[in-house]
Amino acid sequence: MSRESKATLTFAGFALLLAFRDIATELFLSTQTATKEKTLWLSFAVCGTILTLSCIRLLASGQFGLLKKLKTPGALRRAMTLGLLSGGIYFGIFFIIGQLGAGVAALVDAGLIPLATATVGALMFKEKLSTDFYGAFLVYLLGITILMLTRNEYIPLWLLGIAVLPPVASALSDGFTKWLLDEKNAALTRDELLIVRFSPAVIVLYALASATSNSLVPQIDDPLKTLAVAVAGGWVPLMLLCTGLGIAGMKKLAAWEFTIPAIAFLGTLHRHPENVGVPMVGALLILSGIVISEWKLISRHKMRKTGAKLEGAGTKQVSEARPARDRGPVAEPARELVTLASVAGQSNGTREGAGAGPRRAPSTANGARAATRPQAVTPNSVTAVQHSTLVE
Repeated sequence: MSRESKATLTFAGFALLLAFRDIATELFLSTQTATKEKTLWLSFAVCGTILTLSCIRLLASGQFGLLKKLKTPGALRRAMTLGLLSGGIYFGIFFIIGQLGAGVAALVDAGLIPLATATVGALMFKEKLSTDFYGAFLVYLLGITILMLTRNEYIPLWLLGIAVLPPVASALSDGFTKWLLDEKNAALTRDELLIVRFSPAVIVLYALASATSNSLVPQIDDPLKTLAVAVAGGWVPLMLLCTGLGIAGMKKLAAWEFTIPAIAFLGTLHRHPENVGVPMVGALLILSGIVISEWKLISRHKMRKTGAKLEGAGTKQVSEARPARDRGPVAEPARELVTLASVAGQSNGTREGAGAGPRRAPSTANGARAATRPQAVTPNSVTAVQHSTLVE
């Protein structure tokens, strides 16, 4: 499997599982009151599960060089920032889902992530965005606009301000993740990266949750469902994300993030029958963005147009060159006569040399003029060549 195919599969799995996480979180929170305390404890449970599984894998592999890698210049600062961002991301996402539902939350959150991710890739890693990405983003933006306008839901300004923070934080955390995974920088493994990413988040979330709920014991209503969401919607997609960022750029990740709001929208459609109809057009437009980006439809169209122009130019050149080739047989006898004349001159020179003995060589100037003087073609010279050929 090529690196391009592997990156496509990992980013596709990451996007699908993130959409599943948002859908499962809405269904989970719909059975209870989404208070701030429960949201904090849910965030802590998800981050704690990811940290625990990563520690188990790291111990099983026998890799103990994490502290040494963090001594790389700039690594510890980026790792601490990444950890703090991760805790805020999960709290913000779960809080927004509890307030707006997975569909609207995905529109606001995932609606900004592709642009934020592409911007971070351009600023941090000097990645150039292709025409296919710009075209896909325009189609995606049209789909998001249709979804937002047709839902007829009012979002308070303060909640909208909170909602735009997670996508920006997610894009920055992905940029720091790619930097820490790079062999030219800290060269962390996936497990080391997740440990660095979620250790500060777990500590901060536990402190906030325990202080808010006045309880040192985590308040989790359904531990099994929480564990399932944490593994399938947290740990597994992040492992896929780390794998993809290790072999591909941020713009490819941004393209696959187009699909998250559409999948979350369609996955919660049974809970929101008012979204059947025109809003589905917006969801389909969003999904078409990934088709434009992955299949490079705009680039292929440009290549076909360029190929057609080159083919037309080649046909025109062939048609213009055809009369010259048609004149070829007419010019052919003249070339044969010139050749025969030159042979005749050589033949005459040979006979004269044999009969008259050695001759004085002409001067350099005369010889040059003689060499450059065109030979006249006469019937006698042609006859002489034929005669000398018969004699020989």
